[in-house]
Amino acid sequence: MKFLHLAAADHGGAGLAAKRLHDGLRSAGHASRMLVLDRRSSDDDIMAFPAAASPFRLRRQAVKAGLKVLARPDYYFQNQRLSPGRVPALADLGSPHVIIVHSISHFISFQDVLDLHKATSAPVIWHLLDMGILTGGCHYAWACRKYESACESCPALRLPSKRDLSARAWAQKRVVAPMIRGVVVAGSSTLARQARASALFASSTVETVLLGVAPEHFYPRDRWAERREFGIVGQGQVIFFGAQRFDQRRSGSLCVSVDRRFRTHDD
Repeated sequence: MKFLHLAAADHGGAGLAAKRLHDGLRSAGHASRMLVLDRRSSDDDIMAFPAAASPFRLRRQAVKAGLKVLARPDYYFQNQRLSPGRVPALADLGSPHVIIVHSISHFISFQDVLDLHKATSAPVIWHLLDMGILTGGCHYAWACRKYESACESCPALRLPSKRDLSARAWAQKRVVAPMIRGVVVAGSSTLARQARASALFASSTVETVLLGVAPEHFYPRDRWAERREFGIVGQGQVIFFGAQRFDQRRSGSLCVSVDRRFRTHDD
């Protein structure tokens, strides 16, 4: 089969998750291509969107800078109505049989996904690693459950209103989502429950598929040999904790107070 992955980047947390799935599908004998805005890989099957060198990049940077002021950082709010314009020719995309949508905030909109869906007739898999696709803009809704009915007066925004950015993005999604034939694949049981409760995908098929790991890197080893290698003395239990950033409430600030000495990397 031929797969096309849509992702804002081929690096970073969500970008690497998309690339690993892309690599895994190719290793299983499938044809797989990625369409991204920010490309760092030398992989010939990863295409940088032509708009990457256009004014769209400047507009994107301006929008992201504005949201740093207008949005509360804990919610990781992003503009999900941005669109770089016309999608590449189908010949460049490899005429895919399946389109997998990963993290696309600040890259392409639901309308762009619909345009690709119509042009290729390929079903769409919405791959959820956070709540971005389910909401009007935030990737972590915390206690807010407006995505179950309609996003508006968003608590992620410092100046919420009935017609704020979340409401406008939600309105577009609510019109477009039912027109796209596809399923939702969630990376956790929590995300699967949220997808089933969302107004956008309540009637869609929702499956849970956990992120895979490379067996050549992750496999059972001798516990005591590993303790000696890492200089762990004694026989007590050891807690390993990692996060992309320790200063974000959603990814570890509670654990930082336990013992900051365990932090070995900042990225």
